[in-house]
Amino acid sequence: MIGLQGQREFDWTELDAEGQFSQVEEAEHPDLTAFVAYWNAKRDGRAMPGRGDLAPSEMKAYLPRLHIYDVIDGGRDFRIRLMGTRLSSGWRRDPTGALVSEQEDKGFARRVPRILNKVLSARAPVRFTAEHAAADRFRHQRVECVWLPLGRQEIESIIAQTIFSGVNRLVRA
Repeated sequence: MIGLQGQREFDWTELDAEGQFSQVEEAEHPDLTAFVAYWNAKRDGRAMPGRGDLAPSEMKAYLPRLHIYDVIDGGRDFRIRLMGTRLSSGWRRDPTGALVSEQEDKGFARRVPRILNKVLSARAPVRFTAEHAAADRFRHQRVECVWLPLGRQEIESIIAQTIFSGVNRLVRA
């Protein structure tokens, strides 16, 4: 299992009201496993890479489904540093630079902080799966994502990649 020093005991089988948390090693989609491998290589023996260790030119394949959040005040809120084009399509305005708590999409504003805070409390990367995406415009799709901490000694940012797949059984487009 991938973890940072000082990692707390964590119940990876915890079922959130909206989805399932697990270890990133359980990622099923090949793009997610490749992204986790890239993150691991950039750690270079450290607990986690810093944001500056990642090179956009090396992540071109991931950029449309990539999102990065800066941790504010220990996780009381998060600033959206980057939202990939596949994820931000359909938003009324580009969410880059906005606070997660200010998002009009209530599903997003409810689920995303819970996942980000899970990374902070676990002090480790997490995988999250759900039968439906949090954002209203993607609710008809299943979601699998990995959320990876970035920083020097403390978690300063969290980078994530999200994969949408199929149409779920519960919600129709």
